[in-house]
Amino acid sequence: IFNDNLEIIRKIPIGRLNSISLNETPYVIAIDGTATKRIIEICESFGCDNLIATNFVFADTNINLVSI
Repeated sequence: IFNDNLEIIRKIPIGRLNSISLNETPYVIAIDGTATKRIIEICESFGCDNLIATNFVFADTNINLVSI
């Protein structure tokens, strides 16, 4: 999880993404794996602008999705 200066805010296992609290709004969330609908919904709830993943199962979002 990165801020708008691309500094790491948090580095956590993807399974814990929904249970964390952040002091600032993330600019980018990058995951090594597939972004499911639930992961995208969590990113939306954080107010994140960008999500980077290897694959996307669901793409109906206003978040900028980047596949690596």
